[in-house]
Amino acid sequence: MSSIMQNITDGLSQAGQVLSKSGKKAAAGVQTAAELAKLNWKLDEAKKAKEAAYAALGKAYYEAHESENGTEFESDIVAIRRAQLEIDRLEAKIADCHTPKDDARAYTSVEPAQAAAEAPEESSEEKTAEEVAAQAAESEEAAEAVEAAEKDEETGSDL
Repeated sequence: MSSIMQNITDGLSQAGQVLSKSGKKAAAGVQTAAELAKLNWKLDEAKKAKEAAYAALGKAYYEAHESENGTEFESDIVAIRRAQLEIDRLEAKIADCHTPKDDARAYTSVEPAQAAAEAPEESSEEKTAEEVAAQAAESEEAAEAVEAAEKDEETGSDL
């Protein structure tokens, strides 16, 4: 019976050694994965720093040469101008949305129910027509700005 116990003890010892080796391999794998993650993070940060440097250089070039015509980057400068026009238009539209509308009924001492009864009602068709007219005016202004930019690009003059 002692040989059976010896075999069991030897088997458990071998199993412990195998588990120990597997654990060490797993720990090494986790360490390698952590090192790779850290390296990938550093690589990503280096790429971001490079892109930021490119952007800064491009902005400096644009600011130094934005009024020049006939440069090899003129089409890019015009694209930046157009984008800025669109940004300005959208920012104005957003600001307009945040501006409270002047509602004369809000400044009267008349009860809301009475004010609603006395105020002429605006039909939904009238509201929609006004909204469409306002949007058309904004779109026409933007289209005219883009058209002027394209004309300037073709003639080679500044915006």
